[in-house]
Amino acid sequence: MKILRYKIFLSLVLLAGWSTFSVARENVGNLPRNPKPISQKVAASTCPRTNAQIDLKVNNVRARILDGGDLWWDPNDNSTGIYEVPNGSGKNVIYAGSLWLGGIDASGQLKVAAQTYRQTGSNDFWSGPISKDGSGALNITQNRCNQFDRFWSMDKATVETFAITGQLPNTEDGKAIQEYPGDGDVTNGELPNLAPYFDANNDGTYNYQDGDYPYFFFGTAYPVDPLTGSPVCNDYLFGDRSIWWVFNDVGNIKTETNSDAIGLEIRAQAFAFKTNDAINDMTFYKYQVINRSNDSLTQTYFGVWCDSDLGGASDDYVGCDVGLGLGFVYNGLPTDNVYGANPPAIGIDFFQGPLADANDGIDNNKNGKTDELGEDITTSKFMYYVNLNGVPNGNPTVSDDYYDYLSGHWLDGAQVTYGGDGRGGGVGPTTTPCDYMFPGNTDPAFPGKNWTMGTAGIQPDDMRFLESAGVFSLAPGAVNYVADGVVFAQATSGGPLASVTKMKSADIKAQKLFNNCFQLKDGPPAPDLAIRELDQQLIISIENIEKTERFVYFDPNIPGTITTKVDTTTTVDTLSTDDQSYFFEGYKIYQVVDPTIKPSDFDDPSKAKLIAQMDLKNNYTVLVNYEKNDALGGIYFPYQKTEEINQGILHTINIQNDLFSQIPLANYRPYYFTIIAYAANNFREFDQSANQFELNSQSEPYLAGSKNVFVYSGIPHKP
Repeated sequence: MKILRYKIFLSLVLLAGWSTFSVARENVGNLPRNPKPISQKVAASTCPRTNAQIDLKVNNVRARILDGGDLWWDPNDNSTGIYEVPNGSGKNVIYAGSLWLGGIDASGQLKVAAQTYRQTGSNDFWSGPISKDGSGALNITQNRCNQFDRFWSMDKATVETFAITGQLPNTEDGKAIQEYPGDGDVTNGELPNLAPYFDANNDGTYNYQDGDYPYFFFGTAYPVDPLTGSPVCNDYLFGDRSIWWVFNDVGNIKTETNSDAIGLEIRAQAFAFKTNDAINDMTFYKYQVINRSNDSLTQTYFGVWCDSDLGGASDDYVGCDVGLGLGFVYNGLPTDNVYGANPPAIGIDFFQGPLADANDGIDNNKNGKTDELGEDITTSKFMYYVNLNGVPNGNPTVSDDYYDYLSGHWLDGAQVTYGGDGRGGGVGPTTTPCDYMFPGNTDPAFPGKNWTMGTAGIQPDDMRFLESAGVFSLAPGAVNYVADGVVFAQATSGGPLASVTKMKSADIKAQKLFNNCFQLKDGPPAPDLAIRELDQQLIISIENIEKTERFVYFDPNIPGTITTKVDTTTTVDTLSTDDQSYFFEGYKIYQVVDPTIKPSDFDDPSKAKLIAQMDLKNNYTVLVNYEKNDALGGIYFPYQKTEEINQGILHTINIQNDLFSQIPLANYRPYYFTIIAYAANNFREFDQSANQFELNSQSEPYLAGSKNVFVYSGIPHKP
């Protein structure tokens, strides 16, 4: 059972003189601080604590989602977290997580909104959108909170079918489409647009009977911002399944941080993808954060807090990768009492942070440029603390404490220093201020140095961490989009650090997915199969081929120009749009052992047998993908994906033999088949030794499709 010592001993901590930390603390970043407890305004709203829970479990992860600013646990049963990997294994890697935000208002008052464990009912967030009257006062009725103490969970394929056919399925997904909260109640001072939707008749009102639908993107390329050249995709739903909800910090008295309300309305979605690669072990979260108040905040930070119990809770280390914007947890011992040997690593990446202030002269997104149009802030602080009370590196209790951690300070106001335990203790401490704790060798401010919990001599324990982005200003009406993702990886050898290396590689793939507006690099959808049943034979026909065989996918990760240097000669080649695109190339038809087989099983000869490969008659012959193996020093290994057929596409084949038994088909016995389609691009032959070979040559010429893949059955018999 998770031991929550924080609120149990709160009264003892207060009596023991916790306030001395507030009185004695230094100014953080020269900000005005309050040496006394912040006055508590009684909220006009009386919203109850949120109760809704739902599981996101579309892929290899089961992640619990709550409707109150926190995630990955059950407040009604705190015995374990609910972030289960693999899904169905009973093994969990996160106990709880939540959003934190804090800043200074015009009067110098600190305002914070945060969440941890809801002990004794403590709460900073409530369900629903915020109302605003003519005087600017914020409110939300108890009834409105109750209406929004729920989720809208939808499968993308179901929404797409509804968008095409107009037929609403009699399922929970269908109910979510019908009841989708696309519009706010403007008569009560809510914003007109709430959940994102496609307005089929442009009447400004969501009505599924008019053909309106939750706004998944079904095209091949998002619209592009003409000023930045980047895809525009903030106001969409994502993933193969998306869960949408909305919450606020004005619904009642804030008892987690004891802060006045900021006026935050946060529209949230959690989503995941079902794939055959590392994305299958990830979940993603995107937040639209709106300041509904008339007050500005400055020196603002947005943070993601995590209490990660990776299997066993008491043997964890935390760390970060500055360049990746990644905070992570890994096992501090070679073996975990839940996952065993080679335990996994789990990380949270800030893919998209809040908008930076204009002309602040800071490279906020660490791309080597300052003051860019629309520049967002990546992870700028990384902190950890322990599960103890009454110590300056322990559990937070008042508003100042939450802001201290957000701004990279300890609870006594001292700034983090590089090395050791960050407070001048441990192995190798310094007095040099720093922004990132335990960055390994990734902090550019300390080149050539390596700082981890292990090098500092800190024992593995039950750790928490916080990664934050700031500082920025939050003006009245300001809208910020923040996105993060949870990345999981487990090595098969090499111990906990090998899992960290593998997790970082997976995170790079996740960042590329975000950069492409979460649009998966996916091959053509499979066509349909029709099976004609004859005496001891089956005739398989490929049908509905138009969408498949006209498939084109523009890959934004293929550069527009390729620069190569041989000796002193530099050559720059410009690629055409076709060079940067995958086109339909062929089909693979399999006999499978039973109807439960998944695409991840197709390479297992005990479960699937390749009957036929059919491909276009063109310049492509054998397609070989190269996959990086980080455990072996980043070497790329070749994996042959196709045979050299090159005979053109056939749409009918005759099956007379069972490939599993190697005997003729038997009448009145079911046989199972499936088909996948694939595309090809080989803009330049892969060269592992070439300069910048990952960009300058193609490591993945073969791209299989994952959509519309089904198992079909046929039973031979005499007609």
